Order: sequence, then structure tokens, then C-alpha cells
Amino acid sequence: MQQSSNQILSARARTDNESIYNHNMGLTVSHFQLLEKSNCRDFSIFKFSQAVGRDHALVVFGTHLINSNNLGSYINQTKYAKFLTQVSRFYQREVQYHNDLHGSDVAQQSNFFLTKGGLWKNLRLKELDVVSVLVGALCHDLGHDGLNNMSHINAMTERATAFND
Repeated sequence: MQQSSNQILSARARTDNESIYNHNMGLTVSHFQLLEKSNCRDFSIFKFSQAVGRDHALVVFGTHLINSNNLGSYINQTKYAKFLTQVSRFYQREVQYHNDLHGSDVAQQSNFFLTKGGLWKNLRLKELDVVSVLVGALCHDLGHDGLNNMSHINAMTERATAFND
């Protein structure tokens, strides 16, 4: 296990100098060991977030998904890391469920279904399709306030007024 983690670390060191892995987030071998298990059904985004810190979890995990699937050449890694930082900030962490960890969790499960479940191959998805699915999963509840439609309707919020039939 230690050897494969060291291989990951040296592979990450060879990536673009502006890659998120080269930012001073204090990632350790144990963090990369957790990431090695990210394509398993029992991966816990909560444990990963506790290990790397919630402020970095979505950014590091989202970058890992791209790099672990060899999709880094389809995006600008620096801009992607900055984008994910903004995504992480825009999620409302005080929301119980539809928050940054939920976005990361949905992305992890999407990646599992794409790779281990065979969707990537069986649907003949192109690399850009997979990037789109993963980024979409990371962002899918961005700005969610934690309330359902009926709560907005009953409270006659601006959102209900704008979007309710």
C-alpha cells in the first residue's frame, strides 16, 4: 500500500506545476491512500473531508476525479482548481444535506457508476462527456437553500413567486 501511495505522490509531482496537488494544502500519504479507495462503494466523503479539511475536500476530490480518470488534458488544471474553489464557497455549508459534501458524494458515486459500473464504456461516452458528468455532479446542488418547493410555496418566497406555476 505504501508503495502505490508513493507512486501516486510522484505522479502528482510530475503533473502541471499549478495543479491543486502542488498547492500547499498539506496533503499526506494517508490522504492519497484515502483517495485510492475513492472508486469503491464504501468510500466515505465524510472521512475524507475530516482528513483533508472541509475547506479543501471538494477541490481536492474534484481534482482527483479528473486526474484518476486521465482527463487532465481536457481541462486547464489551474482554472479548474479555481473554479472548484468557487464552487465549494458557493455551497451553503449550514444546509443539512444539499451542501458541498453532498456534491462530492454524488460525484464519487457518478464516477463509480461510470467506471466500475461500465457506463463510460457501455454508453460509448467521450472523455468530455465524462468531465461534464463529474463537474455536473460536483455542482448539481450549488446554492441550494435546503428547503423544498412546498416550503417555498407555503412561505411565499421570492423563489416560489418566480418559479411556481
